[in-house]
Amino acid sequence: MIEWGTLGVVVLTSLVAGVVIVTLFALGIVSLSKAPPLRARNDGKAEDGRPGWYVPAVACFLACAAAIVYGVVVMLSKG
Repeated sequence: MIEWGTLGVVVLTSLVAGVVIVTLFALGIVSLSKAPPLRARNDGKAEDGRPGWYVPAVACFLACAAAIVYGVVVMLSKG
């Protein structure tokens, strides 16, 4: 017999996780698009005094990676 309650929980969890991961990734892309471009100095090093938009972008991408790794770990530990 199909356990409809359990199936509903799985479907709802998958839907929420998918929306959250896609939203975080989109916010990371938006943050990167608002970041000022890095400029090269005369000595060849990159210069940017305002890393304000890079911090949320990196945080969003790390959260996406963490959610994906967590999902893979959960799937592998159940088997």
